Amino acid sequence: YIGGMYGLSIYNPTGSFFTVYKPAEKFPTVKEFGNVTGLVEDETGKLWFSGSGLFSYDFKSGQYEQYPIPVGMYGKHITSLNKIKNELWLSTPLGIIIFDIKQKKFRPFKGIHPSERISETGISWCYGDSKGYVWFSAGAKYLYRFDPEAKSYRRYNPDSVFIEGAKITSTKAFSEDKNGKLWFGTYSGM
Repeated sequence: YIGGMYGLSIYNPTGSFFTVYKPAEKFPTVKEFGNVTGLVEDETGKLWFSGSGLFSYDFKSGQYEQYPIPVGMYGKHITSLNKIKNELWLSTPLGIIIFDIKQKKFRPFKGIHPSERISETGISWCYGDSKGYVWFSAGAKYLYRFDPEAKSYRRYNPDSVFIEGAKITSTKAFSEDKNGKLWFGTYSGM
């Protein structure tokens, strides 16, 4: 699956090169659909995607659904989407929203102390690792690791070794290898 400006594309190297699904045509009430910023498939085969809201596509029925973010809950634009256990974690410019797939309900993420002021910095992405931690990049400076079991967090500045603290730094990418090692991509390298 590939998300972009025009919707969802499916690349099939054995058949037709691309099939394009245009969700903007299915949601006339969404004035600006925007880019697809995240894609994740759940256990039922439903494809969830984000951009100017949260949406799903059921390949079996051919039906799209829109899940409007409640007014006052971090705006409507989602910068990143990740499935962690049975929830979708939505990164936004003003914080993190969690969507319970089974109950189809949103709730704000409250795991970071308000003194960290993450709602003022924006969340670029979040990721759940194999140990159960949730990692996310806040603004242009910090990387956080949240432990959902202990309800605790730790803040890191991955570029602090290379860049003085007053300058802008950012974690832009995350991956976990087969040995459980975490890799972070930043402006100064990995």
